Amino acid sequence: MKVCVIGPRKVPEHIGGIETVYTNLYPTLLKINRSVEITLLTRSKHRETSYHYLGTTVVPLSADFGAGFENFLGSLKALFYAKRQVKPDIVHLHGIGPGVFAPIAKLLGFKVVTTHHSTDYDRPKWRWYARALLRTGEIFTCLFSDRVVCVSQALKDDIDARLPFRRKVRRTIPNAAPTVVSAESSSVLGRLNLTSGSYLLCVGRIEKTKRFDIAVKAYQASLLDIPLVIVGDTQEDRDYAESLVSDIGRDVRLVGPIFGDELADLYRNCTLLVNASKMEGYCLVVAEAIMQGARILLSDIPVHREFGLDPASYFPVDDVAVLTDKLNAPDYNVYESHRGRSKLEAWNWEDAADSYWRLYSEIAVPSRIS
Repeated sequence: MKVCVIGPRKVPEHIGGIETVYTNLYPTLLKINRSVEITLLTRSKHRETSYHYLGTTVVPLSADFGAGFENFLGSLKALFYAKRQVKPDIVHLHGIGPGVFAPIAKLLGFKVVTTHHSTDYDRPKWRWYARALLRTGEIFTCLFSDRVVCVSQALKDDIDARLPFRRKVRRTIPNAAPTVVSAESSSVLGRLNLTSGSYLLCVGRIEKTKRFDIAVKAYQASLLDIPLVIVGDTQEDRDYAESLVSDIGRDVRLVGPIFGDELADLYRNCTLLVNASKMEGYCLVVAEAIMQGARILLSDIPVHREFGLDPASYFPVDDVAVLTDKLNAPDYNVYESHRGRSKLEAWNWEDAADSYWRLYSEIAVPSRIS
């Protein structure tokens, strides 16, 4: 069986939520069944040669179409490349952006799986025409894909309510939490001038739906005298990023993107991780922090509830006052994430890969589901 995956940026160099899925899912799937051939068609700003990554073949395709069009036009280019060069049995599209081309993939003769990662059209950065295209992509994903995978039950429930057709082709296959890395300390605390157990932490893409500004406002209103450290790429919305550190009276630190062992070290040593996000498909940041034993405060959205933390760990979306009160709590042990870790440990990337393999096998042969 040949599977062609469309949607990622360069792996493993580019680190994002979807790219993290690629780097974990497909190598694990190959361990389950060596007979499958997996080709990742990635997007690149310039011409590059293909290479191998943990058993997968990675083909970077030039997709310098300008901001806002890279994902859409890059995915269309990848589909025609797949038809001419890869000739797969199954095309796996990741995201509702590439999903807009699900009908074209069907016309080209492919079986189509599309993974719905999040309702991207809700992100403020998109203009009206991009949001319209993404909404169209969501509809086409559900209309034309042989199978639609949702990364959380909350996301599937939302789609089932809004788009109540062809529900039988939809599946929930959650992402898995990362394996706990070595507990040995890195140099990151010293480099950032931080003391273990004496800083708040926020992690994620620096953009408005993540609601870092809510965390900052609550921190500013609190009685805390420890720094608030924000980890993430500031390039997507520089004005928003700069607004987070505009109050020179409080110690808010934007430290840029941090990955791997260093990020795990920040999770393990923080006083508290705060995630005030308004929307998520599946929040890998929270999963990572739970696996590292961090105390956690989360906005009360359905996907966050799936982590199964104690009620004390949740606060209403955009409610600065409640979050401030929780930051002023005398004992942060009420925000422990042990329950969430037990739940995450019951599902790993082997489970996710096995679910995808069974799904691929379903559509590789004729099925009554349509």
